[in-house]
Amino acid sequence: MPSFDDFPSPSSSSSSISSSSTTSTSTSTGAALCFARSSRTLSARALSKLVAAAAFRPPTAPRHVWFVTGPAGCGKTTTAKFLAHKLGLPFIEGDEVSRPAWTPRHTPDQPPANPPALRQFHPAMNVDKMARGIPLTDEDRWDWLRALRQKALEQLDAGAPGVLLTCSALKQKYRDVLRSAHAFHHLAIRFLFLSASEDTLLQRVKTRTGHFMKEEMVRSQLQALEPPRADETDMFAVDVNAAPGQVQQDALLLLIRVIERDRIAAAAGKERGRERGKERPA
Repeated sequence: MPSFDDFPSPSSSSSSISSSSTTSTSTSTGAALCFARSSRTLSARALSKLVAAAAFRPPTAPRHVWFVTGPAGCGKTTTAKFLAHKLGLPFIEGDEVSRPAWTPRHTPDQPPANPPALRQFHPAMNVDKMARGIPLTDEDRWDWLRALRQKALEQLDAGAPGVLLTCSALKQKYRDVLRSAHAFHHLAIRFLFLSASEDTLLQRVKTRTGHFMKEEMVRSQLQALEPPRADETDMFAVDVNAAPGQVQQDALLLLIRVIERDRIAAAAGKERGRERGKERPA
């Protein structure tokens, strides 16, 4: 799996993020991973310049689908919402099981004429099992994964330049289902893996209110977790044991670097194609 320093800094502001370091840590499964970690906190102005550079999308640039992954309690929703806001991309919550909030004009007793649709990707049976602390099987997850993949494609078909989704994607075969979206579009499928210690995950889940994920699910998910393999080069990890502000900056800088790297590669591929075309005999 690539580390933070493997990627070129965006050319428009390379000095802003060229000073970085890579740390190595371990998940509860004992697998060593490389994590993105910025060596200093950037100013709001420097971050704004980097975000603006990432928002510019040349015609040759691929559209990115980012799956923010990891076990329960790692901060997928918080991190993905922050990234979506900064990069101006739609956000899809893979565990969403409730209606959007009522607007001030409506109350539960006086709903609108056309109430918002229930946003739920997990089948009701899955939600019930998780609420009772029963781990999901592979068979339970296939429809959920396919539904998330389809929703991402719908956002792109509607004109979105990219999309961010949350999904635990604990096993490689689950990630492979999501990767298959590449067959439908010219896409760059990427995974942001959020890693934290078991103690951190349990503490965060304990403080949740109104969520179906319980403490038992943290342990079962860690047992099922297959950390990113070395050959999963579309996965990038961030250590979320740090302070929330640092985690958000690390994740944002990492996404910007990967987006820029992918743009450079796509442009180079386009140029090579043109050169080959010139070499063909008339």
